Amino acid sequence: EAAELQSLAAQPPSEFKAVSPRRDEFEQSLLDDFIAAYRNTLSYKSIKNLRSTTEAEVIKAEDNFCTFAPQIDHKSRKLDAQAKALQLSGSGGGGQRHERLYEQARLVGDKQERERLRAAEQRMQEYSFKPLINKQSTTSSAASSPSDRFMHLSSTGMRKEGGLTTEDIEFAQECTFKPRLIGYAKAKGTPSKALPGFTKAVERLRKTAAERERLEAQDAAEAAKKAALYASQKGPRPFNFQAWQSFC
Repeated sequence: EAAELQSLAAQPPSEFKAVSPRRDEFEQSLLDDFIAAYRNTLSYKSIKNLRSTTEAEVIKAEDNFCTFAPQIDHKSRKLDAQAKALQLSGSGGGGQRHERLYEQARLVGDKQERERLRAAEQRMQEYSFKPLINKQSTTSSAASSPSDRFMHLSSTGMRKEGGLTTEDIEFAQECTFKPRLIGYAKAKGTPSKALPGFTKAVERLRKTAAERERLEAQDAAEAAKKAALYASQKGPRPFNFQAWQSFC
């Protein structure tokens, strides 16, 4: 079939009817479209192959004219050598250059942090001050979370702030004024306890006053609503004889 299609594609369009004179118009038009599409496919394949060859030649020519020769530093060469060694050993190392740089920077930062902590521990060993921490504080700090520990210390400090300071104590010792406070005295004739039914009477009066205020507010709202409704209703305008004469 491919050989037949190639032979048909090589022939001009005017000879298609001579090859198959008995075909109707629909089959002939379908054959013409198929052969045209096949010709386009053949031409595209040749152009595509030619394009790849041309691109390779252009890139090679540009490389020949390129004079830029970058000087790679020792660090970059070292990273490339390490990556190649890891790839050959089969232990990975095939990441991008920026990933290797980030990893190396992280390792360097961790090493510097360990050195700083070790130097701080050496300086702390030179100090002679050794605070003694009681067992209760050690146990509570180890058992509770930092937030619970903070709340405990905060509440303890607030309780301690309620006491007198040294300045207050000294001021109280120097102050000689000692006022005598008189307690609250009831008026004469005031009963020691409420009379029976007093609470119910007061509650009944309060309910009556509240009900009266509610009814007054309801009446005021209804009056305002009626006034607004009356203002919105407009009847027919009266006849104006002077306006009618001026119009005529």
